[in-house]
Amino acid sequence: QRRVHGQLPENYGQTNINVVDTIKNGVHILFTTPSVLFLGLSQAFFEGGMFIFIFMWTPALEEVKDAEDKVPFGYVFYAR
Repeated sequence: QRRVHGQLPENYGQTNINVVDTIKNGVHILFTTPSVLFLGLSQAFFEGGMFIFIFMWTPALEEVKDAEDKVPFGYVFYAR
């Protein structure tokens, strides 16, 4: 097991960059390189679907349960 701490110099980044130019460059690359654009879109759609699922699955389970029953969320999370 090697220790990396102490062997590499500290990375302070670039302190003299123009943030607006950096953003313009990133947007230019995004819209001129189709693979980067499609990768970003697919990631956005995937994450959007995941957020919808996460926020809607408990209300969906509550909707289909009987009025006197409780949803056993402990078993749902346990799911062996």
